[in-house]
Amino acid sequence: MSPFRYARASEIALGASGQVVYLSAAEPPEPPEEQGLFTGSTEHAFELRLLLLTLQATLVTRFWRTDFVQRILDPVVSVGPGHVRLEVFSACGSAYCCVDLTEAMFESAQFGGLGTTNVDFGSAFLEKLGGLRRGLTTSLEVGWSSLELTTPSGPVLEKKVRLPERWVRGFLEIQTALRSAIQIAELTRPAARQLISAIPSSGPCQSLWLTPDGDAPKVLPTPSSASSEVGGAPRLSLLRSLLPYIERLGVYRSEGGVTGWVADLRFARLTLALSRTPRAASRVKVTHCRTRRENRPIGSSSGSAPEQPHGSRSFEGRTSGEWSPPSLLRSRECSTSWGPLE
Repeated sequence: MSPFRYARASEIALGASGQVVYLSAAEPPEPPEEQGLFTGSTEHAFELRLLLLTLQATLVTRFWRTDFVQRILDPVVSVGPGHVRLEVFSACGSAYCCVDLTEAMFESAQFGGLGTTNVDFGSAFLEKLGGLRRGLTTSLEVGWSSLELTTPSGPVLEKKVRLPERWVRGFLEIQTALRSAIQIAELTRPAARQLISAIPSSGPCQSLWLTPDGDAPKVLPTPSSASSEVGGAPRLSLLRSLLPYIERLGVYRSEGGVTGWVADLRFARLTLALSRTPRAASRVKVTHCRTRRENRPIGSSSGSAPEQPHGSRSFEGRTSGEWSPPSLLRSRECSTSWGPLE
């Protein structure tokens, strides 16, 4: 007998844009409290700090419509085979950032199972994160409903918060967007430093063109026959703090203009995916945020939809259902932004 209980059967209905699959919601059996998803300790505390603060910087940055009230959402943490993954969208939905911590990051690592939780990077967590230094033994624990960071000065625990359904749809979109991109460049550390440093970190969020130039491609303000457009190029300033640690930087682009920037470190990988445009030429300046932001519910999506049966959720489109690491980064044409905003 299945331990899962469903309110009703799943079904397929005809919606305004085609067939809609309604998946009946169910509560999984309660996991054993004594077994978490992941526990590990690392000596790479400073690098962990930079990775997670880059994630947080993406989360709180708005690259367009800065007149909107800030609605901050929280990182989604997943544990898969040999990886701990943290994912966010930018506050405006035009950038997606994913950090994969591999087993090489940790001196000791115990994977208790596969699962996902959604936590808040509160002020206490960010303060603890900002205090991480080289050589400081740090432990990370992912539970079914929590994330804990421990240093010699003590632990800080963040509890699970509600994951808005618009982020679920955003994750489905980003998986579709990263399915068939082709690699257009691979940069060494010096080449990556030179390229990213040449992009202004503030000012109009305009397009630049990635142009081949031997082993060190350049970004130019005008296109050429061999160049590839990078929309909203100042968003790449999110990678600046990681430049001393990047072993190589892979650049991918889809037919629809989505670009993926995959930064390989010795023990981790960060993927930054950018929509073709942040929707408006806003003036931005990226900074790391270390203050707590209130987690607020987001608005519902616009447009009509068939009435949903009670106890179900609808998802239009397809996803492989696989926990795919960013080394499989592929992309196809998609909308110009993902995630929380209309």
